[in-house]
Amino acid sequence: MTVDPRDLITATLDATQRMDLDALALVVHEDCDTVVPMAASGRREDASVYRGREETLLHMRQVFDMMSFISFTDRRVTESADGGTVFVECNGEFVLRSGLKYNNVYVFRFDVRGGRIVFWAEYFNPVTMAAAVGLPIGLPVG
Repeated sequence: MTVDPRDLITATLDATQRMDLDALALVVHEDCDTVVPMAASGRREDASVYRGREETLLHMRQVFDMMSFISFTDRRVTESADGGTVFVECNGEFVLRSGLKYNNVYVFRFDVRGGRIVFWAEYFNPVTMAAAVGLPIGLPVG
């Protein structure tokens, strides 16, 4: 049975909204690498990289532990001609466990092989995220 890449990614974002790690485990390949390239420091070398399904799911658990609500709205999904890559542009509307609302703009890149995600990149404004969770922003001056 062939899995439609767009359906797979829609199911992935829906599982993320439900904070359903079991559902994510079914769609993430054991060798999936996940990257969050934009760090609050502004330095590329501070990008977050998660190797394999275990690290990817640990990262998602950490995200879920911070949030009480996750919603991806206004989704615009684009699939490559060969079906191997799916991009999603969307708005993220979240509520932190503290009750603080956190909204950001997201772009995801998913590479798909054999009906599973083998690469997951998540781009968002790190300044917005850092301000919401109290992280320092940018490089020190001087």
